[in-house]
Amino acid sequence: MIGIRRTKIRTGDITRGILLGIPNFFASYFLIAALQDLPGIVVYPLVNVSIILFTAIGGVLIWKERINRVGWVSVGLAIISIVLLSN
Repeated sequence: MIGIRRTKIRTGDITRGILLGIPNFFASYFLIAALQDLPGIVVYPLVNVSIILFTAIGGVLIWKERINRVGWVSVGLAIISIVLLSN
């Protein structure tokens, strides 16, 4: 798309790409490593629950989001549903 639209690549774009790419790489790496030692029925729910929790906590701490009671209840219900679906 960059070549078609002739968009210039800026240094900040590359930096943000690297900052996003490194955690994504290690998330996949550790997921595969965990699957070698633990069954998938344990690993996948834990990964999904941690993604929901870290996203909510990151939004609050990094972007100063304000999550109201309904938002926290939604996060809790999502976590409960993932755990129940895995059993």
